[in-house]
Amino acid sequence: MTERLLSFDPITGTKTWHSYDPLTKETHIRNEFDRQMIVDQIDHNKRIHDKPQGREWKHAARIPLQIVHHILMTEGVDILSEEGWPRMRKLLNDPEYLHLRIWPGRV
Repeated sequence: MTERLLSFDPITGTKTWHSYDPLTKETHIRNEFDRQMIVDQIDHNKRIHDKPQGREWKHAARIPLQIVHHILMTEGVDILSEEGWPRMRKLLNDPEYLHLRIWPGRV
């Protein structure tokens, strides 16, 4: 079974691959993310985490699209929908997801 590249997004570094198994007649679509782009974003979040912000608005988090996709697939949370936001707030306040935060206060 061979894979072929369907698409590449240079902004997110996401590659989408397609494969077909003639024996089982199954088609598989697989997304591959540029790990370095995610690491760079997380490192940036860590650098600016405790920097002062304005009084009126707080920029709480910067979440790479690859992580948005991961959260949707593993946690079932669509953070881009209004219904998913309460669950995403809980995740952002969880120490496991602290690396997505750029503001030390609670969301």
